[in-house]
Amino acid sequence: MSYTFAVIRKPGDTDGSLYPLLGADGETVESKQWDGDHVQLVCKGIVVKDWVDKKATQLVRLSKVPISVIVTHSRLVVTCEQWNKGGRRWGVGLGATTAPLTNLERRIKDSRESQGRLLLGHARHNWISEVGHFPRPNITTLPQLRINVKHKIDPESKPHTLTVDFSLLFNTDSLDLAKTIVKRSAEFRLEHFEVSEDQREIFAGLAKNPEFPEPVGSNYAVCRMPSSYLVTSSSAYPEK
Repeated sequence: MSYTFAVIRKPGDTDGSLYPLLGADGETVESKQWDGDHVQLVCKGIVVKDWVDKKATQLVRLSKVPISVIVTHSRLVVTCEQWNKGGRRWGVGLGATTAPLTNLERRIKDSRESQGRLLLGHARHNWISEVGHFPRPNITTLPQLRINVKHKIDPESKPHTLTVDFSLLFNTDSLDLAKTIVKRSAEFRLEHFEVSEDQREIFAGLAKNPEFPEPVGSNYAVCRMPSSYLVTSSSAYPEK
């Protein structure tokens, strides 16, 4: 499952495990049982890359279009209404390497002329393995947010890392946003999933006050979760 962050949905879709669902109006995301209240902001670009053996395949790049980022108590949701405008690149370097990646390319190509649909994606908090941020270094660049999740192309393959980078608005506090995501991710794990005793204290600390190192050079400051689940339908919903 390597296209969690790039699927075009329509009202009436019923499988909300790997992708968000549209509301009845076709213009909003349907809230789910564990979402609760949310923090919402707008970013100006998103880049999704699939990494394996330190090699990256770019899946999606959107720029110069408003992209909504919604952080609930159970997931981080991304929506883009104007996904077919502005700067965009799909599946750079994809070729026909694997069925899921090719499927992403086909889905997007088939949907480019569709009307009244949103480009959607989400990362459930138990999937998130790392959260990174990079503050605005000068007046010409944007602050950045990074979310990492892990998945497998097939049961026998090596785990891949899906990296999602957000270009935030100039006035967005990237560190505050990153801390909010880590806190909610840790809280969700503690409340709904089994956590080993040696990790419980770490998750509790992250839920209270996550710490990020200072960025060095052009590298993101990263906070790593003690553990995370692979992106699968079976790990989409709480265990308890």
